[in-house]
Amino acid sequence: MNTGNAPPSAPAPETDAALVADHLARLGSTYARSFPRQALADHAAAAAALSPADPVRLFLRARGTDAWDVTLVAPDFLAELSVICGLFTAHGLGIEDGKVFTYSSSAPADAPPAANRRSTRQQPPRRRYKPQAVVQLPDRRIVDWFHVRAAGDPPDWSAYEADLRAALALLAAGDTAGARGLVASRVADRLRLLPEPADTALVPATVETANDFPEPYTRIDVRSRDSSAFLYELCNALSMCEVSIERVEVWTRGDHVHDILYVAEPGGGKVTSPRKLNEIRAASLLIKQFTHLLPRAPDPRLALVHFGELMSQVMSRTDWAEQLSALEAPDVIHRLARLLGVSDFLWEDFLRQQHDQLMPLVCDSDKLEVHKHQSDLRAELALCLADAPAPEARRQAINEFKDHEMFRIDMRHILGKIELWEFGDELTDLTEAALTGLAELCYGELTQRFGEPRLEAGEPCSHSICGLGKFGGKEMGYGSDVELMFLYEGAGRTEGPEPLTNAEFFERLVSEVRRALRSRREGIFEPDLRLRPYGRKGPLSVSLEAFQRYFLPGGSARQYERQALIKLRPVTGPEALRERIVALRDQSAYAGWPFDVAEMRALRQRQVEELVRPGAKNAKFSPGGLVDVEYTTQALQIVHGPAHPEVREVSTRRAIRALESVGVLEAPVAKLLRESYEFFRRLIDALRMVRGNARDLTVPSLDSDEFLLLGRRLGCADRALRERLVLHLHGYLEVVQELSAELLP
Repeated sequence: MNTGNAPPSAPAPETDAALVADHLARLGSTYARSFPRQALADHAAAAAALSPADPVRLFLRARGTDAWDVTLVAPDFLAELSVICGLFTAHGLGIEDGKVFTYSSSAPADAPPAANRRSTRQQPPRRRYKPQAVVQLPDRRIVDWFHVRAAGDPPDWSAYEADLRAALALLAAGDTAGARGLVASRVADRLRLLPEPADTALVPATVETANDFPEPYTRIDVRSRDSSAFLYELCNALSMCEVSIERVEVWTRGDHVHDILYVAEPGGGKVTSPRKLNEIRAASLLIKQFTHLLPRAPDPRLALVHFGELMSQVMSRTDWAEQLSALEAPDVIHRLARLLGVSDFLWEDFLRQQHDQLMPLVCDSDKLEVHKHQSDLRAELALCLADAPAPEARRQAINEFKDHEMFRIDMRHILGKIELWEFGDELTDLTEAALTGLAELCYGELTQRFGEPRLEAGEPCSHSICGLGKFGGKEMGYGSDVELMFLYEGAGRTEGPEPLTNAEFFERLVSEVRRALRSRREGIFEPDLRLRPYGRKGPLSVSLEAFQRYFLPGGSARQYERQALIKLRPVTGPEALRERIVALRDQSAYAGWPFDVAEMRALRQRQVEELVRPGAKNAKFSPGGLVDVEYTTQALQIVHGPAHPEVREVSTRRAIRALESVGVLEAPVAKLLRESYEFFRRLIDALRMVRGNARDLTVPSLDSDEFLLLGRRLGCADRALRERLVLHLHGYLEVVQELSAELLP
C-alpha cells in the first residue's frame, strides 16, 4: 500500500510510453483530465504489475487528520465497485467525492480481449466463504478515486486493505456471492453501532436517467440526503438489473449527496429499454429509502444481508418491477426494514422460503390488521382441504396453512399490531385449528381401516385432545412447543375388518397426529407428550380410568405432575366428555391435599443445577425467573382452589388476578407478580426470536453484540435503555425470589 503519490512498488524510472498510451486509450479523455501526468504513469505501471498474488494497489494521500484521497487500481471484477464502497462504510469512511473509471470494452487492436464486465446478475450471499485457486486475472482494469472522511477514529488502512484483498480473491475465484456476503457482514457490523435516526420519515430522493450525450453509456443521476451504505447497495441493485457500471462520480455536501453513474448493457452500449430504465429508477429509489432506515432495524446487519437476498429473489421474477413499485410506499419500506432485521431464524424459516407470501403481506397492510377467530381459521382451512383430496396432500395443506398463518401472526406481533397476550391468543387459536384438522384427518383414515372404536357396552368411545402448559393456558409465545395429553373414555374395541382394542387404536391415532403435525425447527411448535401418566414410559393415549388411578388422591402421581394439571384444558371432543375431564382435573389438582413447599423448592434447585450455567442468568430457570412466578402462582391456586373455584384458571396471568380478587394476594403484590410475569415472557420471546432456539434462554453477556440486539428487540435502542433493561432483569429476579419466600414460607 502506498501513502503518497509514488506507486506501491517502485516502477522503472521511465515508464514505458506505449504502456501509458494503451492505458489512457482504454480509459478515455475524462480519466486523462482527472489526474496529473505522473499519477497517470503510476496507474499504468500499477495496472500492468497486478498479479493473482497482488490483485490491488492502493494510493493514499492524507488531507488533514480525518480525510484521505484514495486511488485503487485493480482488475475489473464482477461486483467490484460494491465491494470497494461497502468496505469504506465498514471501516467508518464516508465518500464525499469520487470518480470511477473502467477500461473500455473496445480495446486497441493489439490488446487482448476484455474478460469480465463490472456487473452482472448475482446470487444471494452464502454463509461461508472458501475462495478457489485463481487461474488468471481479467485483462480489463479499473482506476477508482475517492475522497473519503472518517466518521470517528482514523481507519486502520491495513485492515481495509486486508478485507479488500480477501474480497477480491473471492471475486477472482468467481465467488461473487461469497464476496458480497463477506462485505455485507462487515458493513452491517458497522451499522449496528450507529444510533437510530431521530427522523423516521423517508428521505426526499430523485432518480433520473438520460441517454442524451455522445458516450456509449446511460447516465443515472441520484440526488438525496446521505445514508449509510447507499452507494454500496445501489451498485448491488444495478448489478441485479444486469447493467455494467462504467464510471461513477460522487459529490457530498453536508448531509446531501449527488451520485452520477454511467452504465451500459452487459454487451456494451446505452440502456434504451423503457422497462429496464424504469427498473433502474425503482431499484435506486428503494435502495435509498431502505438504507436510510437501516439503523432503525432491530439488527441492521441482518436487515442488510437479508435485503440483498430478498432483492435477488424479487428480481428473478418476471413481475419484479411491479413488486418493487409496491415496496416504495413509506409504510411498506418501514415494515420491510423491521422484518428483515429481526433474526436469521425468521428469515431462514419464513421470509426467505415464503417469498410469495411475504410480498403480499408486506405490501397489503389490511392483511396484517385482521384478527382471525377460530371460526375464521376453520373456514379457511376447510377451503384449503377442498383442493387436496389425497391424504398426504391434505396433511401438507394443513401444515402449510399453519405455517402461513403463524408467519402472519408473527408479523403482526413484530410490527406492533398486537400485544403479547393477543399474540398468545392468536397462536393458540391457530394451533387448535391445525391440530383439530390433523386429528380429524388421521381419525377418519384409521376408522376406514379398523372401524369406529366402541366401549365394551357397545356405545361409541369418545376421545379428547387436551392442552397443557402454555398451550393449555392459551399463553403461547414465539417458538412455543405444544404440550398435549390424549384421553379416551375407556376399554373396548373397534368394529371393522381389522379390529383393534381401543388402547391400540388411540395409540395409533396419537402416533399419526404427532407425525402429521410438522415443525419447521426443533423445539418450536413440536408436540410434547411428556406430561402424560408415567411420562415417556407410559402409553401415548390415556383412558379416563387410567387417568383417575394415576392422578386422583391415592394415585402414584408426584406433586409436580398434579401441579401441571392446573393448565389442562380439553381442546377437542364432545362437550360432555370435556366437562368430565375438567371435573377429574379439579379433583386431582384441587383435592385439598397439602402442598409440600419443600418438594417444590427441591425441584427448583435441581432445575437450576441442571439447566442454568454457573454465573449465567436464565430467563426461565434462574432463581426468581419465569418458573418461580408460575410455580408460586400454581402453589397458591392449589392451596386456595378448594375454597375458591374462581382461582382455578389455566392462565397464569388470569390466575394472579383471581387470587387478588378473592383476597389471597394484596394488590401491590399481585401487581409485582403480573409485571414480573410479563417481563420474563417478553424477554423469553425476544431471546427465541433472536436465536431461533426455543430452549436456550440464557441472557447474553451484557457487553456482547447479542445483548445489543436483544435490547433493540425489546425496544432498548440506546445504552441508557439497555442499562435499564439490566436493572429490570436483576430487580425482577430478586423481587420474585422474595415474594415466593414470603407467600410460600
